[in-house]
Amino acid sequence: MSIEGIGRALAEAGRLVTAPLIVYGSEDPPEGAEPLAAMDRCVGKAIYTMAVREMPPGYISLSAKAGCCPGGQAWLGLSSFPERLKYFVSTGTPEFMEGRAEYLKRCPEMVEESVQTIGKITMPAENIIIQRTEGMTSEKDGLCIILFGRAENIRNLCSLQHFGTTQALTSILSPWGPVCASLVTYASGMVSNVPCDSVILGPTDPTGNLWLPPDMMSLSIPLHVACRMEGDLNQSFIKKHPETAFPSDRYVID
Repeated sequence: MSIEGIGRALAEAGRLVTAPLIVYGSEDPPEGAEPLAAMDRCVGKAIYTMAVREMPPGYISLSAKAGCCPGGQAWLGLSSFPERLKYFVSTGTPEFMEGRAEYLKRCPEMVEESVQTIGKITMPAENIIIQRTEGMTSEKDGLCIILFGRAENIRNLCSLQHFGTTQALTSILSPWGPVCASLVTYASGMVSNVPCDSVILGPTDPTGNLWLPPDMMSLSIPLHVACRMEGDLNQSFIKKHPETAFPSDRYVID
């Protein structure tokens, strides 16, 4: 099935109100594409905006990374991690950004060790491209599909992933990192230490709360896994027992 068909099937199965997106690598941006940095400094925010609004494809590369945050550039394999970023992510230091800190890790050393645990991050091609799945008629070069949904939507899609795998512990991961890592890096095969069949539930980065709705979550699915999930739909609870997925009568617990 085409990328368009897979995205549409999963979005309909999850009853999503946002458009499914595809991440892929290419030596050249598609016609009409815009640098992600021109959309927003935060790659994660630019991606979510694409799911909500009609927008052209977005891309980022070594020659089109200016304007994106330094952390995002590192997490997308475009640069090494800035030496002092570990302070900003954790407790701050007067020597960097006037002591500003996000307090997302207990200490700078923990940031360093966490980054080492992840492994090497490698660009899939000259350009990383994100766009809506609509109009994508092949699977060539596709890396992962990004879905946004509310709690029930995401619960059902997570259960669909579990339907077709025996990997009870690693089939869905919710790893540490910025929003762009949850959406793109982990599920696209760019990280050496992440299982290739793992779906990524996120984001786990609270700095995205400024623009991501309070009840919204993301699911990034490696394309080969998304293809399998689409093929499982007719055999799964979503089609066999739709009342389980979306009950018409519910208990209210006060």
